[in-house]
Amino acid sequence: MESTSVANIRHHWYIHPASGPEALLEFPPALLLGYGVYTSFCWPLSRLDFNAHIDRLAHDAGVLGIPLAHSADSLFTMLKAHCEADSAWRLTLVPEKTSETFLGSDISNSILLLSRRTQSTDTRTPLKLKSVQATRMLSGIKHLSIAPALAQKKRARAEGYDDIVWLNSDHTLSEASTSNIFFIKENTLYTPNPDIHHCLPGITRQKIINALPELDLTLSDEAITYNRLGTFEGAFLTNAIRGTHKVESIDGIAFKWPKTAFNILNVVSDAVTS
Repeated sequence: MESTSVANIRHHWYIHPASGPEALLEFPPALLLGYGVYTSFCWPLSRLDFNAHIDRLAHDAGVLGIPLAHSADSLFTMLKAHCEADSAWRLTLVPEKTSETFLGSDISNSILLLSRRTQSTDTRTPLKLKSVQATRMLSGIKHLSIAPALAQKKRARAEGYDDIVWLNSDHTLSEASTSNIFFIKENTLYTPNPDIHHCLPGITRQKIINALPELDLTLSDEAITYNRLGTFEGAFLTNAIRGTHKVESIDGIAFKWPKTAFNILNVVSDAVTS
């Protein structure tokens, strides 16, 4: 399926196919540096969820000193005109002038790109994860420099796994390549703390945490060490595109998934899509 991009250059929207020579005329050089931030989402989504994405985009842009010149209201109006139903999209923000990035100068203007992205077609097959010991740079923001994570994921897939999960130097779990991770034990969900365990404060992650009181579930964000994996009943990944995705095992350590854990995953998945 041909993708579509919308580029905002000096406050004007340019809509063009993302493939083909004409797209290269407006290609932002900062993309080559990986210096930028992005957020991905499925359309349509509620204004509350959309505002959470834009708030996070603005925060992450601020960490890199990239100005975001558009409000959530203006972006939501634009998206209604360009986004098809039941589709996945990415908003990417990068500096307009690459020289400002290289020189460490204040970034004066930015380019905002809207591009269609591929949706996962299979979220029912349980995932087999492989642990990789490393800590993602700038883990608190959703930035473009994710080549190391994708390379490790590709290597893991060649070995028969579906994705990776990062281990910090102290052997605490962090996150998957592009997803947060939750563990289930009795009526408690365990998930790494972004401020301590070097994972992204994902929007779907936060939506689940906000829903837990209504679901009569409790949360623990204490350290999850590798040697505790066998004590959990189940685990799942979360992100804004695929919602929740059941994890079968990590490094061959299989989760037993009793009926109670299945039921918790089901109610949490329903809360994500509500």
